[in-house]
Amino acid sequence: MEEKVIFEKKDGEVNIQVLDRKNVRHLRFGNRVKQSSMVKKYPYALALKYIRTMVQGLVLNPNPKNILFLGLGAGSLLKYINKYFNVPRIDVVELLPDVVDISKKYFGVDDSKNVNFINENAVKYLETNDNKYDLIFVDVFNSGGMPKEITTDNFYLLLNNSL
Repeated sequence: MEEKVIFEKKDGEVNIQVLDRKNVRHLRFGNRVKQSSMVKKYPYALALKYIRTMVQGLVLNPNPKNILFLGLGAGSLLKYINKYFNVPRIDVVELLPDVVDISKKYFGVDDSKNVNFINENAVKYLETNDNKYDLIFVDVFNSGGMPKEITTDNFYLLLNNSL
C-alpha cells in the first residue's frame, strides 16, 4: 500500500510530514527516514527498534520521579512511559512547536498534568537548566541526522550536570 501524506508543513529548514499507510502512521522530516512510527491498532506500542532500545534505560531506574526528553518526535516513548509508569514530572524539550501539535493531533499524545512542553533548542535548554533529572532521553534529529552540537563533549557535560 502506498503512503498518503495527511499533513505537511515547512518549519524553517525542516519539511514536517505525517504519512499514513493502512496500519501505520509515520512522522518524517522531509526525507525517507522515519522519525517516529505508530501502529494505529496499538498506539502505545513502541513501533521502532531504536525506541524499544531507549526504553531499556528504565531498567537502570525503574521508578524515576522526573524525566527529561530532548526531542519529542511523535511522542511514542512519552506515551508509553505515561501509560505504564507513574512519573510525577516529565519535561519535554522540542525545538519545533509544530511537532508538539502534530504529536497531539496525529499520534495521540495528550496534555497530561505531569508533562511540561518546552519550546527550546536542547543545548540551550541544558545550558540554562537548573533542574535535575533521574533519566534523560536524547532523541534529537533533523533532516540531516544528528545535529553536530549534540555530539560534542560539552553536550555530554551538560547532560551529566542535569542528572
